[in-house]
Amino acid sequence: MVLTIPIMIWREHCGLCFRIEKNPHYMKIQNGMRICEFIYYDVQKGNIISVEAKKTAPNPKSEQVENPKEKFQEYISQIREKFENSLDLYLRMEFPIITTI
Repeated sequence: MVLTIPIMIWREHCGLCFRIEKNPHYMKIQNGMRICEFIYYDVQKGNIISVEAKKTAPNPKSEQVENPKEKFQEYISQIREKFENSLDLYLRMEFPIITTI
């Protein structure tokens, strides 16, 4: 038996956009899982681009905040986690694992 998962994508110019937050499978497992806004696959170039939108970011040189470098590193770590989770989820949905039941 081959398990397939429908992917919510739309074509945009010469690529595919995967809106993770709108995916029903993500909605079932989202319990605290951090993800980026969306993943875009550029078909012509073969690139996968993760997009995370932020209005602000901590300034590592700020003198008004206690431990500004640590806060900045924590911020970067959270974004890295979002990109890793998003890519993992995208690849699992794009290339489902073949299993025998």
